[in-house]
Amino acid sequence: MDIKLKSTIKLNNNGSLYDQENGNSYVFNQVGSEILHMLQEDRDENFIIDNISQKYNVDRYMVISDFEDFIYMLNKFKLTL
Repeated sequence: MDIKLKSTIKLNNNGSLYDQENGNSYVFNQVGSEILHMLQEDRDENFIIDNISQKYNVDRYMVISDFEDFIYMLNKFKLTL
């Protein structure tokens, strides 16, 4: 799965995201913010899942499920291409 954030998305280091296209702002927790930054760096799904799983010592299958939910939410709010 190739996941790309829209080019109008701006992230800052405190976990907030601003969509310049529609003026909407969103706030994410630490893990959500890390995922968004990795997506902006064009990291693939497996890299992100492995990174989060290792960093937080969480079962990979749990991370996969949470990652899929997170991406679903990004798509729902039209933050991806």
